[in-house]
Formats: sequence, structure tokens, C-alpha cells
Amino acid sequence: MKISYQGQNTIGNCRYVGCTLEEDFIREHFPKEVRESITDKRGGEELVEAFASLATTDFTREALKEVLSSRPVEFSEWRIGEGLAELFLKTHFDVRFWHNYIRDLKNRNCSPGGVDLLGFVNEGEDTLFVFGETKTSSDLSCPPNVVYGRTGLKRQITALCTHGPTRKDLIQFLGFKVLDLPRDSSFRVDYEKALMTYVKSDNNRLRLFGLLVRDTTPNEKDVASLYEQHKDAIVSEISIIFVGLYIPIKMADWKRIVEGGVA
Repeated sequence: MKISYQGQNTIGNCRYVGCTLEEDFIREHFPKEVRESITDKRGGEELVEAFASLATTDFTREALKEVLSSRPVEFSEWRIGEGLAELFLKTHFDVRFWHNYIRDLKNRNCSPGGVDLLGFVNEGEDTLFVFGETKTSSDLSCPPNVVYGRTGLKRQITALCTHGPTRKDLIQFLGFKVLDLPRDSSFRVDYEKALMTYVKSDNNRLRLFGLLVRDTTPNEKDVASLYEQHKDAIVSEISIIFVGLYIPIKMADWKRIVEGGVA
């Protein structure tokens, strides 16, 4: 990974960075972790295994497998961008994701509601909630148009900074996910630690990521305006990292690589 630009505010709770990933990294991980993230093949296999005992004949066994196994999805660029953003946060920021949120979609080819990335990260001896928003664009404008507007990255990150009910909804959503898990489940342990970190900080301490996934030349203007808007406006307990994530392969070829082809 190459750092193209970076900066941070005085107290260090708001920063931005431009990262270019190596082509070999993309070609290795697009057909593996990124594909798994946006298809959840493993989840389909778990469903088939959990209910396999219901089948009493070869016919019903195959029918169950057909109904429960993960079906093909449309490998749209924005979904590939989200899968890559998740992998990037795991690899370079040690963020942990315990639940594939593809499982929450009633229609796998639709855009999910809410925040794109929900995870956990350690900070010293504490665990923090991680909420991230991702936008994918090959727009040559810097910043691209996906930064602005009602559903733009700028508005989404600002809402997470300033709107307590938005964060409350996400924390409750995660709470329902861990409610029936064993007390020693990694997901539940992280959740309980992050929850106590959050409430002890007057409902402020968490980490936010705003990521732009691009197939363009690195340009500091992509994320610098987001940084400038927030660097002096957020409370000290909130930390934000804005990332310009640059892919040295044109977006038109991403789908073929994810599917396992050579572009």
C-alpha cells in the first residue's frame, strides 16, 4: 500500500489519508474475501448444514440446498467497493466485523438501508464501535459527486457525528444481533465492551470512517474538504478517519476479477 497524502488535526481525533492498493493485492483478494463479503457463500452453506436433517430423500435434500444456498448476486461496482472497504479496514486498521450484513437484506440486489460498515476496534484497553460509510466513484471531479447531496458521504458522516438517535438505532440494531448469542461469543463480548465505552463517555466515544473507493489518480481534494469540515467541529471523544482508497484497475474490470476472471 502506498500513502499518497495524509493529515490530521491538532488533537489527533480527525485525520485523512489517501491510499493506493497494489494491483496484486486487488487480484488476490477480489475473488476471495471481497467476493465472500458481498455474496455470503459461507452463510448459505451454514443454512444448508443446519437444516439438512429435515430432508428424507435425495430429491428433498437437493431442493433444500437449492432454496437455502446463497444465490448469485449482481456484482455492482458500489457493492464491490463496500466489500473492499471492509477488507481494507480489517487489514490496515484492525477493525473486526462479526456479522455479514448481506444476511439482513430481503433482496440481495437492493441497496441496504442504514450505515454500510458496523464493527469494533480496540483503543488501548477499551473497545469502540466502528461505523463507516463508503462511496464508490470513477467521477473525474475531485471530490466526486457522491460526496454531496441528500445521500452523500458528507451528510452521512455529519449525521453520525451530530445525531444521537442515528447512533442509538445502530447500537440497538447490533444489540439485537448479539441478544441470543452465548456470553463468551466474540461478537457479544465486543458489543458489551463497546457499549460500556460508549455510555461512560456520555454517548460519544466511537470511531467513524468515511471511505471513497476510486479508480482515479489520487487527489487530496477527494477527502480534504470532509476533513476540513469536521476537524474542529467534533467532540474529542469521537474520532474520524477519512480515506481515499485508490484502485489501479479500472472499475469496468472489477466485476470480472471478482468473478474470478482475468481483466
